[in-house]
Amino acid sequence: MKKNNFIEKTAVFFLLLFSVFVIMSSFMDAIVRPDHVTMTAYFCGILVVGGFFTIIWVLCIRLPEAFLNKIFRVLAVFIFVLYIIEIFSLQLQPNVDLSHIIEQSLDMLEKGTHEFTNEDYFSFYTNNIPIAIIIYWVFYIGKIIMGEAFQYSIVGGLFNVIMIWIGFLCFFRLADKLTHNYKTAFFYKIIMLCNPLFFVYASYYYTDTVSIPLSIAAVLCLVTAYQSEKAKKYLLLFLAGILFAIAGKVRVVALIILIAIAVALIYKRLWKQIFRLAVLFSTAFLVVELMYGAAYNYHVKFDTSERAVPVTHFLMMGSHDSGTYDGNDVKYTKSFQNYKERQQKTWEAYCKNLKENGLSGNILLLLKKEAIWGIGTRGYYQYVKNVKEDTFLYQVIAGPYMSVTKGILQAYNLTIIVLIFLGLLYSRQKMTLMQLILVIYWGGTILFTALWEAHPRHIMTYIPFLTLLGLPFTESLFHKNPDS
Repeated sequence: MKKNNFIEKTAVFFLLLFSVFVIMSSFMDAIVRPDHVTMTAYFCGILVVGGFFTIIWVLCIRLPEAFLNKIFRVLAVFIFVLYIIEIFSLQLQPNVDLSHIIEQSLDMLEKGTHEFTNEDYFSFYTNNIPIAIIIYWVFYIGKIIMGEAFQYSIVGGLFNVIMIWIGFLCFFRLADKLTHNYKTAFFYKIIMLCNPLFFVYASYYYTDTVSIPLSIAAVLCLVTAYQSEKAKKYLLLFLAGILFAIAGKVRVVALIILIAIAVALIYKRLWKQIFRLAVLFSTAFLVVELMYGAAYNYHVKFDTSERAVPVTHFLMMGSHDSGTYDGNDVKYTKSFQNYKERQQKTWEAYCKNLKENGLSGNILLLLKKEAIWGIGTRGYYQYVKNVKEDTFLYQVIAGPYMSVTKGILQAYNLTIIVLIFLGLLYSRQKMTLMQLILVIYWGGTILFTALWEAHPRHIMTYIPFLTLLGLPFTESLFHKNPDS
């Protein structure tokens, strides 16, 4: 028991230090990379976000549950309307990865076929085939409903908003189940609802915003299952497995939370629960794999086995310079004609990069890559800068006034990291199973960031769950109030 406590305290201590590093990186980012955010905009953002959360805290302290619920409902409706306005206002015309998927989907709709023809792109980026299949069917259904009025930017955007709000609703329910008083639940619902990161990505319907709600829904099913009777429990656990499997297909990092759950159960020696999850989840993953196999064969007629991008390619990209995307690395990997050779050559390049970096170079590279946790803007503007019409909302999000938005995003991210830091401080003596899972989860995502190609957008997938690390502090904040 003492050994376990030592391990937990060590893990928490490491994450506390890492939180301080992220907070410092957040300010350094404003100095070193003003294209992300300027220091002036950052400080203005801190004032705005700080003022907002002060108001929320006062409301939580002063108002009864019924009134807080009314405020939340009104705010939720208002923000939902804002999301819809953004979709119609921006009408995104992306020119990055999503553009290949859109072009393929529109081409299939125009020709009345279901077969992917962009062999050059999809035989290399096979990881984008699941999201491409989903978007094709979203467009297909959208065209049936809208007919001649069909606009892919509107249909795709609305689909994305629906997915984001499914994630919101599941998170709200999760907050109700994990918190011990309505004030804490209200506070956490507001944190998720008002996170501007999801708003700026509302038009960009890619892997992150599709996989996030699925993984949140899966965790909600897990939590609900262990509060339910046997028959319902097994059904919910199986559904959680299905949701995890689909989320993992769309974006593999969605499975890190599942790995964290498995590690926590093994650490706690909860063998019965491990066996139950293993059986049900294995069955669920097999079902999804069979369904995906059928969809894949229906859409993809060309062979991708020899030309797919290997995992080692992303390790190679993450092992030199700043550890981010590199077009020359893509050309290098594509220069080899079969999968085995690509895997071997990129692995050799990865090992060579690490050797040439040396110890100090690898430590510096690691710090550069992990510093992206402090980039609250998540580099969203490169994804939403191409739109149909230059509206006022576009100017605020990605145009001449976007420094205001960037400052608020950076400050909001800082608030979440500070909340996580305080939550870790409060949980270091005694940790619940959920806190343990989240500690392992953050450790896993930090490790993944260290190894993989680094990109600020990737961190967006982790933020909803990591926010829950602040629960112990928030609970203590409102527990003193007799109305709680």
